[in-house]
Amino acid sequence: MNLRTDSRQFKRINRRELLKLSPVLALGAFAVPRLQKPLLKTGFAFSDWASARLFRSGHLAPTFDDSELTPFARFPINDYDVDDPGVDLDNWTLTVSGAVQKPGDYTLAQIQALPKFRQNTRHVCIEGWDVIGRFGGARLADFLQMIGADPAARFITV
Repeated sequence: MNLRTDSRQFKRINRRELLKLSPVLALGAFAVPRLQKPLLKTGFAFSDWASARLFRSGHLAPTFDDSELTPFARFPINDYDVDDPGVDLDNWTLTVSGAVQKPGDYTLAQIQALPKFRQNTRHVCIEGWDVIGRFGGARLADFLQMIGADPAARFITV
């Protein structure tokens, strides 16, 4: 092995070649146990930073008049999913925990007792189609208020 030749070849590596290696280096860094948590924490912080700049808080989805609704017969249905999964709605509950004043199990009836909000909104599917439909139910904000959610909490996990 000629050390002089190897160093010349190393010097010929350009930025593009180094960029090609960066995913391998990043994945390799995750193999070091003491680097995993700091890397994940940095990644989440970057994601939060980018989201805060890309998304506008208070920017609601556009709404449409009833005359613009897509007829239900034209709504695409993916029949490969089970249309009725056999959920027993009489016994269904949502378990709430975390930074809330009223943790516990909430029944569907309790959630349905909240004010109902309806809105005509465009649904854009990742499959490439879109429809304007009337969607309704309890607002998440009303449910969070009911359970006494901490307004300083940054995430909801469902």
